[in-house]
Amino acid sequence: MNVYAELWRSVQVSSLFSLALEALAECLDPHVDSLRILPRTLKTKLLTIACKRGTLGTSSLESLLHSELRTLNLSECHLTDGMLLAIQICSELRKLDLNPGRNQERNLGRDALLSLWPNLPKLKVLYLRRCPGVTDDVVGAIAENCPNLTELDVGGCHAITDAAPVALTRTLKHLTSLNMSSTQVGDEGLLELVHGNCGKTLTELNINHCMRVTDFSIQCIAHNCRNMSILVFQGCPISADSHYALENIYAEAKVRQLAWTVY
Repeated sequence: MNVYAELWRSVQVSSLFSLALEALAECLDPHVDSLRILPRTLKTKLLTIACKRGTLGTSSLESLLHSELRTLNLSECHLTDGMLLAIQICSELRKLDLNPGRNQERNLGRDALLSLWPNLPKLKVLYLRRCPGVTDDVVGAIAENCPNLTELDVGGCHAITDAAPVALTRTLKHLTSLNMSSTQVGDEGLLELVHGNCGKTLTELNINHCMRVTDFSIQCIAHNCRNMSILVFQGCPISADSHYALENIYAEAKVRQLAWTVY
């Protein structure tokens, strides 16, 4: 009898409440009006499930968002400009993940992106990869309206040029992690970046496949960013000179990852 009791206790059985949330997350749109009146704690739990499954539409997202939300991950959802407008209510948001999921594209409009950031003044972490609508002025608006930002990922946003890192380093004083891989950023922007506020705070920098980056940028980064622990610039037209400079400068530093391609 004791054996069966132990076996029963070891079995994980979902509660009726959890099963109900799982079922509701599969068909949110017909229940939008009812979702609006749910308690915030219940909205948050349901939102988490629906985000992971990518079952949110504009109406269902709008009905579940609330002003006390701290974290929002929409990476598995097919985003629209209307969904960005809905996010504006989340004034307490600290982390926002808008990265595209597998086989997804982010066709978000520049105007919708620009209108979002003034409503998220407490944002600290932002992931926004592979979004054509992210331009230099969008990055500038992020920097201006989100002064507490510590992590920013805009890798693969091909419209970004040297103006973007200039805007970031003039405004942000707490940025530790930056991904600007596969953009048009080059020597001019990186020079401004490392000589400004960000040169003192950055610990992680990804500039993979930035074809306008040369040895000059890499050596400036090495000389000015002494807190760097992760620096990756694979696919950049770098010579062996930068290789030797990095080895000498970071020889005694606590660097966890250095990755590059020598041409």
